[in-house]
Amino acid sequence: MAVSALAFENELHELELKIEQMERTPNPTPEFTDSIWKLRKECRQLLIEKYNNLTPWETVLVSRHAARPQTEEYIKMIFDEFLELHGDRAFGDDRAIRRQDAEYGEGGGGLSADGRDGGGDRRAGRGASDCGRAGGSGRRRGGGGAGEPV
Repeated sequence: MAVSALAFENELHELELKIEQMERTPNPTPEFTDSIWKLRKECRQLLIEKYNNLTPWETVLVSRHAARPQTEEYIKMIFDEFLELHGDRAFGDDRAIRRQDAEYGEGGGGLSADGRDGGGDRRAGRGASDCGRAGGSGRRRGGGGAGEPV
């Protein structure tokens, strides 16, 4: 699936495409390889500059982007080992809410990472989280209908 560039990322996207084309060149010379390296450095600097100067609306667009990392992807990037906990052992499992026990660093310090997966492209396999809405298995009620004590 091709990731669509946001409007403020167009310049960055074009630079990345140029780098990809250059990298496909067979038998590049050392000078050509240096020019690719310089373009990568320029691309990295442009990325930092763009994201350090986002408008409030651009920040919203980034947070809603379908290809942004989700809770599980962040946890995999940060922690060496983790164990995802599922359900309440009595009723069901709510995929919108994630809890994972993880180990961090050499000393193996343990902690619990919580997150909520939301948004994303449902056709791309992120529909399991139901766009971040907790379902019935995420909140159980005692009692019957309206007006009855919970």
